[in-house]
Amino acid sequence: MTDSPDSNSPRTVTVRPATGEDIDQLVRVSRSADTAFHAAGLDLPPDDPEEEFRSSEWLLVAEVAVDGTARVAGFATLLDIGGGQAHLAGLGVHVDHMRRGVGTTLLDAARSQARDRGYAWLTLTTFRDLPFNAPWYRRRGFSVVDSVSLTPELAERFRLEDEGSGHAAPRVAMRRALR
Repeated sequence: MTDSPDSNSPRTVTVRPATGEDIDQLVRVSRSADTAFHAAGLDLPPDDPEEEFRSSEWLLVAEVAVDGTARVAGFATLLDIGGGQAHLAGLGVHVDHMRRGVGTTLLDAARSQARDRGYAWLTLTTFRDLPFNAPWYRRRGFSVVDSVSLTPELAERFRLEDEGSGHAAPRVAMRRALR
């Protein structure tokens, strides 16, 4: 399949577990994905995506074929936060591959893996008002968890991720049942 990164044509997306050899490409994807937040008016504090990828419990990579070569286009990082909850700690897509189904494919793969590993819920925290955050997840079956219903584990993840984002904008915790 021959595609240019700017093409709007459909692409074949393959999801696989990450390897150590993917780290440099994953850092590039993460930094590219962060530019979408800047374009939306959010200035997030600097982070170290390399450290996050190296320490992640479970990391999925999305590849697309571009000019006959598989290229890393996105990632999903997941954590076991306890209480039957797999937590989507990060989902990122390179800007050249956004709005082409890569994120949805990654999210579907993350849900499937979490379900297959016996988790009851897939949780996440995200920015409430950005169209490519909470509204995007809502359209994919996630619902907002009010502060009274937060499990202790999800409340702690929310606190950590809100602090990590520098409180740049209002955030919400969300979840989706897997069974």
